[in-house]
Order: sequence, then C-alpha cells, then structure tokens
Amino acid sequence: MTPFLDVLARYVPLLATVAGVVVLLTGLNWFLRRRWKDDPDAQFRFQFTNNRPSVWGKWTTTTSATPNPYLGMVDLSPLHAGEVDGPASVWSAIRDLGATRIGHGIHALEDPALVEFLVEKRIGLEIAITSNIQVGIVADYADHPVKKILESGIVANLNTDDPAISGIDLRHEFDVAAPRAGLTPAHIRQAQLNALEMAFLPADEKRALQARKRAAGS
Repeated sequence: MTPFLDVLARYVPLLATVAGVVVLLTGLNWFLRRRWKDDPDAQFRFQFTNNRPSVWGKWTTTTSATPNPYLGMVDLSPLHAGEVDGPASVWSAIRDLGATRIGHGIHALEDPALVEFLVEKRIGLEIAITSNIQVGIVADYADHPVKKILESGIVANLNTDDPAISGIDLRHEFDVAAPRAGLTPAHIRQAQLNALEMAFLPADEKRALQARKRAAGS
C-alpha cells in the first residue's frame, strides 16, 4: 500500500465519524427549529427539562390570557428582551415570566412608563455594547444608549453577551467599549456597583461587596 493510501485508510473512518456527527447535529437543529416555530412552548419545555433556563427574547414577546406555566422558574435566568424588539418585549418578560433581570433591554428607553417601572422595581439590564453593534442593533459606539440608560437611574451593568462569538471579554467592554460610548469613569463605576446589586448572590454578600467597592473608590 502506498503512503497516500495508508494515510487515507487511517483517517477515512475518523472523517466519516465527524461527517456523521455533523449531519446528525444539523438534522437535530432543523427538527428543533421546525418544532419550536410551530410550538414556541416546546423550547421552554426542552430547556427547563434539560436544566437550561435560558430564554431568548423572541420567546418572551408573546402574551397569553392564561397563567404562564413557567412563571417562577426563571428567577435566576436573565431574559433577553428589548434588544431587537421594542419595549413590549421587556414588559412581556417581566409580566408573563416574572423576570427580575433583563438581557439587553436597550429599547426600554422608548417607553417612559417602563423606565419608571424598571427604576422603581430595581430590575436590572445587562448592557452588551459591542454585541449590539456587531448584531447591527446600534450603528456605532457613539450611538449606543448605554449612557442614557445609566443616567435614567435604571440598574444597568456592562456585559459581554457572548464573548466567544463576539471575540471580546469584559475588560474590553470597560476599557474600550464604554469610553467610546461616552461613559465617564463615574458612569463605569456606577455600572460596576449596579452589577453587584444585580448579582445572583445572597443579600449579605452583595452588601459586603458593595461596601468594599465604595470603600475602594474606583
């Protein structure tokens, strides 16, 4: 057997296995997307059954006259809303699913009543500046509403959304994205304090961390 055929014989089974896995995953993805398109609740059932309490914004925009069966199950899951859709999706995440923390939510500013509600109830927004630009929700750093959000009194922090896809980390958001979006050191410090308030930690631990942050002064 020639060297080429020898190498081929070694790797063909591996390549065939990889190809099979790709085909299987592609088929599974197609099946689930078709199923979720016809029955949005199926995604909730799939994710909660598999201990994946991550609910994306497009699934939080529907409302129902009947009590939502998932209410109370997503207390530790920031719901993505108000990124592509308007403030109605944020209202839905809060009212229909009991969200206490929202991923993105930048379109909340379009509804003064929603802004007032978020401030009063201390419902936090995870602001992902770079991700919003990459997705095309916001044209540029200078156009991002993060400064207005912080100045409105909403409890908002800085977030990466999905660092693996965006190719960034949290330091990039603080050192690069935040200043380009017009945030001052005072804005950034407030976002850090907000992050501690929004953290899924016991109240005493959060208070201790907030006190340390304030004592540090930066």
